[in-house]
Amino acid sequence: DFLTSHQQALVEKADGLFIWLHTVVDFIKDAKVGKERLIQSILRDAMPRDVGTKMEAMYLTVLRYASGGSDETKTIIRSIAGLLLATSDTAPLSICGLYAFLPPGQRGLLSFDEFAALVMELKPVLKLTDAERCEGAKAYEPSGDLRKRLLVQAYHLSFLDFIRRRGHSTAGAINGTATNEFWSDPISLARNMTIGCFEIMERGSRVYGDVRSSYTGGLRFNICSLRSSHERNAEIADLLARVIHHIPLELLYSVQFWMKHLAESCLEDGFAEDDTRYDVDVSTIPTLSGRFLLSKRSLYWLEAMSVTMNIPV
Repeated sequence: DFLTSHQQALVEKADGLFIWLHTVVDFIKDAKVGKERLIQSILRDAMPRDVGTKMEAMYLTVLRYASGGSDETKTIIRSIAGLLLATSDTAPLSICGLYAFLPPGQRGLLSFDEFAALVMELKPVLKLTDAERCEGAKAYEPSGDLRKRLLVQAYHLSFLDFIRRRGHSTAGAINGTATNEFWSDPISLARNMTIGCFEIMERGSRVYGDVRSSYTGGLRFNICSLRSSHERNAEIADLLARVIHHIPLELLYSVQFWMKHLAESCLEDGFAEDDTRYDVDVSTIPTLSGRFLLSKRSLYWLEAMSVTMNIPV
């Protein structure tokens, strides 16, 4: 009823831009307080003519509202947006998986429940899909808690374009600054993903506490507890069920995409450049990669690639 009373004004404001209208409606519907103030602010603000500028202005409104004015929360939101960008051309992660890939210095700022609640605050710009219902999904969280198996993606490509833009962006022009405050540096982001992949494959989930109850350790021999090593994958009737039970989504993601992120994290001069934006010690990347490749874990990686049907064995 509340939105219906403003329907015509919103349609006129959208000026034919459906994705803007969709984002605004979801934003207002999900807002817990101050709906009237928010919608009046949106209707009152001058609408930029350029389509990209219109969307960036809306995205800034949604992300700033979710941060609640907290610099720490804004930092987490920037990391979430960066993770969505990093996984946009690979495979989506669950809420639990996103939490696992948070930079080390940020995971201690909030519990998993708080992180999951923050992700839900960003619903107007997200596409949330139940992994259990995804056709052809190789794995999903074996959990009754929907938050732990929801796959998270950007709802529209314009949001990823917004996150990619740094200096002198249209987002900056809107608020009178020259920098998009939610921009993610691609090199730093790739380095965080690379270290996360290696740590998850080596030690297991980076999620601590009671988020999981049935999983310990990273890659290991016979990770799916198969009865025999003499059967081909096609002959194991319950292989998918075993993968779902034994391999969390963040481990599956790490197994599949660590090489891609490693390649993207390299500069011409290697890893000598200081990198503090994501609280990442880049000097650990050669150590982690060397330790991984020169240990039995690289063989366990091949096994995991096989049971998840990423290589034909």
